[in-house]
Amino acid sequence: MLRFAAILSIIHLQFCIYMASLSPLIKSGKTIFTTNEITELWGTTYDSARNMIMLKVRRDEMYRIKPGIFTLNKNYNQFELGCKMMPGSYISLYSVLKKEGVIFQEFSHVYLIGPRARQIEIEKTTYEYHTIKKMLFLELGVKFNTQYSIASIERAILDCFTVFDTDFTDFNISKFNKELFLKLLKFYNKKVQKKASQFLKYFEL
Repeated sequence: MLRFAAILSIIHLQFCIYMASLSPLIKSGKTIFTTNEITELWGTTYDSARNMIMLKVRRDEMYRIKPGIFTLNKNYNQFELGCKMMPGSYISLYSVLKKEGVIFQEFSHVYLIGPRARQIEIEKTTYEYHTIKKMLFLELGVKFNTQYSIASIERAILDCFTVFDTDFTDFNISKFNKELFLKLLKFYNKKVQKKASQFLKYFEL
């Protein structure tokens, strides 16, 4: 009876290894995964998924970034990791302005707006979260995809005016959408609205 149970255990382990293929993870288009996401993609139980993840980590088939967050290789998307580490956050501020060519400075930070203000350092990159609480649930000016959420140029500029004392005189605004900017502006406080008026006047918009 004990031998039969041992055989069943081995068969179950082999089945789990077979089911825990990396293919569903690769096909998902994501580069960062939580244990819950992997459980769903593998169609197994949470405990089985966790055990198989640890086995794959030991085999260097997956990498553990922090508790409960994993990647298939070191070429993961930093924006995706930033949003995954703090659900409800979106990429904004200088990260968006740099990505869209509005500014040209290099940063070792990934900037986000999130539910809590916090800094997390992962592999020499600092993920810097700022909070604008009443803006978190406003979807206008935020693009959502399967990997992460990211502010438009216009929302990122207004977020910068809220969080930092941002100098806009060197901005490249060739992609700027004034109509969206004005729609968003009414949701920000009077201090930001004043700065936005100066911005519009400076660029004669």
